[in-house]
Amino acid sequence: MAEPENPANDRKVAHALYEKLSKAVLPCFYKDRDRYIEIMRRTIAFNGAFFNTNRMLRQYMRHAYLMV
Repeated sequence: MAEPENPANDRKVAHALYEKLSKAVLPCFYKDRDRYIEIMRRTIAFNGAFFNTNRMLRQYMRHAYLMV
């Protein structure tokens, strides 16, 4: 079940995301392109197993039809 909306938590999460982007991701993108590309590749490899059609279809069916 989805978590209830929490604007205070949303602000914390957004702030953490922008901090990470401004202090880690963007400097790497502009100053060390090869390292940035390697980080992207590792991230895709790590998360690729989760973001696939089979898992998304099962999740959709559970939430839409079984209300689980």
